[in-house]
Amino acid sequence: MVPFALEGLKKNITKISASRLQDENTTFLTSDNGLDKEKQPNAGDSLTNKKLRDIFHRIMSETIDSNSKMNTIKWIGIFRDCFNEQLLPFLYGIYLGKIDIHDQFKPACTKLFGQLPCLYDISGEITSSKLHQWGIWSKPYSEYVCQEFSNCERSNKRFDSIFTNEKTLDYFYKPGRHVFFRGSGVCNIASDLSTMKTDADEFGNAQAVTEKFRGIGILEQLESNDELCVVSTKCNDFKSTKQIKIPKTMLWEQNNPTWLKCANNKFCLEDGIKANYESSLMKARLIELMFLLEGCKNQEEMVHKVELMMNMTCLYEGLDRSRYCRCEDPAKLSTYGTGHCHGLTSVFTSLLYPFQHLLGIYMRYTGGFHAKCDKVDDMEISNCIENHQWLELTFYPSFKLNIVDLVQAVSDKKFICHHTLDAYSDPRNILYGNGKLIIDSYV
Repeated sequence: MVPFALEGLKKNITKISASRLQDENTTFLTSDNGLDKEKQPNAGDSLTNKKLRDIFHRIMSETIDSNSKMNTIKWIGIFRDCFNEQLLPFLYGIYLGKIDIHDQFKPACTKLFGQLPCLYDISGEITSSKLHQWGIWSKPYSEYVCQEFSNCERSNKRFDSIFTNEKTLDYFYKPGRHVFFRGSGVCNIASDLSTMKTDADEFGNAQAVTEKFRGIGILEQLESNDELCVVSTKCNDFKSTKQIKIPKTMLWEQNNPTWLKCANNKFCLEDGIKANYESSLMKARLIELMFLLEGCKNQEEMVHKVELMMNMTCLYEGLDRSRYCRCEDPAKLSTYGTGHCHGLTSVFTSLLYPFQHLLGIYMRYTGGFHAKCDKVDDMEISNCIENHQWLELTFYPSFKLNIVDLVQAVSDKKFICHHTLDAYSDPRNILYGNGKLIIDSYV
């Protein structure tokens, strides 16, 4: 079998070691003579061999401490050394059986990954202080923590329950931010098409709400004791503006983060993908992600780092049968997978999902309509038919809106983290999110 970490990676796991990995020989350790016997590797190969042998001996010689905190710190330290030495692609390949190597090595990988802590707790979420205590971050990054949310009363509650509390209005819906709503005359390039006209000229026809298209406006007024809020939006001429009143329930429905359904401690995504945050490989991948995110200057950079770590190709580029495709484990898919918009979006979601409060990056799993066109007048856009999936992001506390469209990012990297208003108003690249809840998610 050709070592997957060397020859098979078309998009390396960390992308930092891509050139080095591809320059080394395809066989870097013998499978018949154990740890101490090498073939005739080149200089770079020999160095990698030595690092791998040393780390495997270290792992197998370490004991599991009864003190859980000290044990956690010790194994994270070993894992960080592997990260710093750029050995993780090799360890993942050995763990997944993608590298033909001596059987003695896989137990070492299993032992290391199994001793790492789970970074997601169904009753809460990870904090920067805990990351610091464990040695994952060198210091508490308080500037990246949503302190306002942390001050809310949510002890012994699922961390998504905060968005069902009236206090959320004070934090997440401040006047001046952009919000989505359903109504006529919406501020979207697609709203100017005859196929998107609705019966009501103004919001208020309750029977037609579900058929109304989704638009975007600026939140002008929000009273905690009122059932309505005021949104300012552009008219169809894209020049004049008008104010409309919408129910708060619509505000929550169209702008709250979407939370994933949990069944048997697995979080359900598209195409049968289920995220198990207690699995050994997922624990390793999330800690690697936290290593990458340390020191990021802004949330856009964080989003790019998540995409950077995903070792997935797009099926529209061609099928690589050596990669995981029909697989329900996002940890495996993120390590060496391939997928279309459903798979790519689901895997990205699974990696970022546990850290939304920590990073202030809130996600809506979005389905809708996408098409490229030369003549806008010829385009028919459906509010019901979904032909594409992506993510809508809200950055807190700036309330900047961005999308993550990993299919379009294959040809244009700006779609890794693209401003929502720009993405939704391009007349030649129609992208319309219908705002409907899918994959059994809820707000």
